[in-house]
Order: sequence, then C-alpha cells, then structure tokens
Amino acid sequence: ESPIFAIENLEVNLGDSIIMGKNQDMIKLSHNGVSYLKFSDAEELIKLKNKNKTAVLNVVGRTGVNNYRGNVEPQFIIEASEILEVKDTARFVF
Repeated sequence: ESPIFAIENLEVNLGDSIIMGKNQDMIKLSHNGVSYLKFSDAEELIKLKNKNKTAVLNVVGRTGVNNYRGNVEPQFIIEASEILEVKDTARFVF
C-alpha cells in the first residue's frame, strides 16, 4: 500500500474539472500536470464546478500513475479534502 500524503493550499479552477462516474458523483481536478480524483463525497466540489468557481483545498490521499492508451500521467487519489476558500474564477476577456 502506498503512503498517504497531505497537500495544503491546492488552488484549482473547478470550471475546468471533469465530472465522472456512472452516477456523475466523482470529480477529476487538474493542477500542474497532475490529476486529482475524488471518488466519494464530491457533491460540494461538483456544485462549485457548475458555478465556475476556483477553490483552495487541503487534500489527503495517495499518489499513483494513470496509464491510459499509452498516455501516462501522475495522479492523486483524494481520500479526504477540506475547502479553505472559494473564489470567482478569473477569466480574460478580449
């Protein structure tokens, strides 16, 4: 079994996240080339995604590697999370 890590002050644009799962109850976040997957208790993050918000999180989980169709990417499986702050997502308008 892999070690458990804590990441503090992880800032993610939830508008760019992906809702997944048969019941649309799982969320995939991305930050600096790493995918962060939350398989349970993701309802609050999904609501914020639908409002196009940015969240600052503390997360606890395990690291891994996703190898899908020859694409290899680091991933972090979130076992617990805490929302520290919610902000409007900055968008550039030209």
